[in-house]
Amino acid sequence: MTASKLVLSSVAACAMLLCASLSARAEMTFKVVTLGDPAKCGAKCPQAVAATGDITVGTAESFVAFLHEQKFGNLRNVILLHSPGGNVYGAMEFGLVLRKLKIGVIVAKAESVDSADSGETYMLPGRCMSACVYAFMGGVKRLVPDPSAVGIHRMSRPQYGRNPEGRGAVPLRNFASDDMVNGLRAYSASMGVSPDLITTAEQYAPDSIHVLSHAEMMKWHLVTPNSK
Repeated sequence: MTASKLVLSSVAACAMLLCASLSARAEMTFKVVTLGDPAKCGAKCPQAVAATGDITVGTAESFVAFLHEQKFGNLRNVILLHSPGGNVYGAMEFGLVLRKLKIGVIVAKAESVDSADSGETYMLPGRCMSACVYAFMGGVKRLVPDPSAVGIHRMSRPQYGRNPEGRGAVPLRNFASDDMVNGLRAYSASMGVSPDLITTAEQYAPDSIHVLSHAEMMKWHLVTPNSK
């Protein structure tokens, strides 16, 4: 078993319970998009996978199944990632799959323009927030073009406890244990990203997002050199 798999095994029970996202959203979906103007590049237009939505414990498996259905052709080893976050364990599993398949990741959103004379897809600014960062770490190359954004915060799962005064439920927070945080630090290091990113994320309130500057992403090796 690899070091990364050992990390996942050690934190799985806790991570399955901690959903590092601000609210429930649509589950991540995948589609192949054509980059460039077909009127100019025709059948030679490069293609990439656009991944959009919430990361769940089944995202990695869904992605592998999606790839098995593709004919590839001009499909490049590139994912356009746009996600508000999701399940921490699912994001790490997704990141491991991306690394195993040697896929590069660009934080961007794909939008197609369908008209009589064009089927071009544009890369619009994307967001990779909360648990999405752990999936992003899996890219062999990691790009965050301006003005796309990557954001971090403390992991937590909202829950409700019994009000001792008997007047309904009291909102509570379930935070990551030290073992979980250390597991994420080990995962981060195995992806070539500084564990200090995890330590910093845990300093921000779970209901807020700290958007990383390009300098921070470079300092912690979250983006690969010469990327912005």
